[in-house]
Amino acid sequence: MRAISPKNVRQVLAVAAGLGLMLTVGASAAQASSSSQSFSTGIVTLQPGTQAAAFAECPTGTVVTGGGFLNIDAFDSATDVAIAASWSVSNGWQVVAFNPTNTPQTVHARATCAPTTTQTRVAVASLQPGTQGTAFAACPTGTVVTGGGFLNIDAFDSATDVAIAASRPVDNGWQVIAFNATDTPQAVHARATCAVI
Repeated sequence: MRAISPKNVRQVLAVAAGLGLMLTVGASAAQASSSSQSFSTGIVTLQPGTQAAAFAECPTGTVVTGGGFLNIDAFDSATDVAIAASWSVSNGWQVVAFNPTNTPQTVHARATCAPTTTQTRVAVASLQPGTQGTAFAACPTGTVVTGGGFLNIDAFDSATDVAIAASRPVDNGWQVIAFNATDTPQAVHARATCAVI
């Protein structure tokens, strides 16, 4: 697969602007909007052996309804950059990553924002050594799941041995499935973003 550089990502955002989307590009963030929703992007460069967070904040008048990440290191090889978290925080989307390599790496966070009202729900799964487990965060009655993400505690200070097998909407909530390859118990969190209907 051909690698996508940060320069190319910025070019894609510029093309989006040419197609009629409102776009503001800064040193570390960009926002694009349509009539009903907008997208905000935050970028962080991870120095070798360090952890850092990229944060994409939703603009005033909107709330975060979902999000995700772009890990540049994984486009042309099996990545060594560990994603510790990709979930909603405050009114935006946070991606926390650890770079165990000897070169700087770039990680992007993207938030989906809309003029609505949302709630969040969190569920935690405790994974025993050598086992798989599931965390499921269910949206309450009167809301629908619009997005979600995960927090992998094991990846905060090292390359993780806890593998995230799934992070996805299921029924009316968010499901995270993980396998613990370590010899100690580990915790994985699922967070659902739920819109009021």
